[in-house]
Amino acid sequence: MATTTTTTVTTCDEHGQLVTTTTTTTTITGSGPGAAPTASAPSAAAEEQVPVPVDNDAAIETGESMRYADLPDPRIVSSTEVGSTRWVNLSTVTYEDRFGKQRKWDAVSRTTKKEESYADAVFILSVVKGGRFLTPHIILVKQWRPAIAKYSIEMPAGLIDAGETPEQAAVRELHEECGVRGKAVSCSPELNLSPGISNETGALVHVAIDMNLPENQNPEQKLEDGEDIDVMYIPVNKLVFTLKAFDAKGYSVFMGLYSMAMALNMGVHV
Repeated sequence: MATTTTTTVTTCDEHGQLVTTTTTTTTITGSGPGAAPTASAPSAAAEEQVPVPVDNDAAIETGESMRYADLPDPRIVSSTEVGSTRWVNLSTVTYEDRFGKQRKWDAVSRTTKKEESYADAVFILSVVKGGRFLTPHIILVKQWRPAIAKYSIEMPAGLIDAGETPEQAAVRELHEECGVRGKAVSCSPELNLSPGISNETGALVHVAIDMNLPENQNPEQKLEDGEDIDVMYIPVNKLVFTLKAFDAKGYSVFMGLYSMAMALNMGVHV
């Protein structure tokens, strides 16, 4: 009589990777007097090791992989400014990676960046209700950006002034760029914008706008010299469709805006 048993054991190797070991054993048992003693023989699949991705509570809770847990974090060795204008600095950064090797990287930073500031700028998720809007709408802006030489479709945004909170800056910028008054509902943590080239950061502020309020009956922009901003009210349920239409026209869509639109769309269809 033959019986087959499969045993699976999961362990962690020296690289922090979980390894699954599967052992299959066939047991032959005698059935009568004088029968041969029990014998066990590993199958051809015995001792098969299959590496799988790290998936443990510690990694999930901290967001960190155990792969390089024993290595030091990278560190900045020096930063040398190689050029600057009124608004930006260009620097060559020398850093040491976690294996101890020194490397160089070019980085851009704003001259207006303040060490004590929560973030450099705010991006405004402005949700409009009331008045002529029977369903929730989002305010978008269209402006020509010299750096990309085309129109860009974005959320209203702007730099945070000295002494302002992100929420205060969002309410102010929304009034200046779009002419409406709103109430800050929530604010994100400080978020990086393009960490491969810049240390610029921003905060995403949700602002609720009630178009039934007297101050929002006749929106009037208060733009600075050189600003040329078109204001658009887009239905939330048509945001992805609208952004694709803008792209087809040759406009550039801000990645953060499109990411949000995709997330909203997924929430509707998942």
